[in-house]
Amino acid sequence: MTGSIKDRWRQGEVTLGAWLMVPSPLTAEILSKAGFDWVLVDMQHGCMDYETAVDMIRAIDLSGATPMVRVPWNEPGIIGRMLDAGAMAIVAPMIEGVEDARCLVQACRYPPPADAAWGRSGSARAMAWATLPRPTTAFASFR
Repeated sequence: MTGSIKDRWRQGEVTLGAWLMVPSPLTAEILSKAGFDWVLVDMQHGCMDYETAVDMIRAIDLSGATPMVRVPWNEPGIIGRMLDAGAMAIVAPMIEGVEDARCLVQACRYPPPADAAWGRSGSARAMAWATLPRPTTAFASFR
């Protein structure tokens, strides 16, 4: 289990993850230490607010699993906030066509060349304290 989730998927490797709908950083930490490769915070159907989701992302990250978030909708503001909080992948609901997918990918990219703002409150965390280049992944690609 070495390498990023993105690299492992590119190699065709199967990964094991957990899906969290309960707003609990403790549950996120426990699942993260249970051997899962990734743990996803479900903000679409889960009942957590932004602050709780940030705490859950931090607990997942510090426990060694890859933190992912399913955002409530395909909107650049919430996507950017979750990436700034440390989510390493975004799942967006209701992607119904090419334009929706392009919007999702664009929202997940930090400048350049994206439209996302630079200097958000959590940007240092999102960039892994300047140790990783572009840590974000969107579940869509046009290359």
